[in-house]
Amino acid sequence: MSEYFEYKYLVNDTFCAAMINENLACDAAVAECFFDFRPLLIGKKNARALAIYSEALVKLADYEGNVEPFIIDYKRLLKLWDSVSIDELLDENEREYFNRDMKIINEAFEAIKETVS
Repeated sequence: MSEYFEYKYLVNDTFCAAMINENLACDAAVAECFFDFRPLLIGKKNARALAIYSEALVKLADYEGNVEPFIIDYKRLLKLWDSVSIDELLDENEREYFNRDMKIINEAFEAIKETVS
């Protein structure tokens, strides 16, 4: 099993702490997640990166945050998704969560997809 769920949890924990302890809005909490986890994202093509990008962006979508400032992160997730074999990186249970998250994320970015392409 990969570290997928471990990193989903860590991002979720960072997001909640930012919202509750630091009283940040959803958008700012997601930005803090990307800032905190950026060293684990740059140039990485692994389950950790998938978990970090997808969990942060699904939080944004779930809380109906402003997705527009996160287009670059969305593009990076799409590029990562396109360049790896999900079947090799994630087990069946992890793939189910990832695919569910991607459906939510894609719906959130649908309105601005023209600028994402």
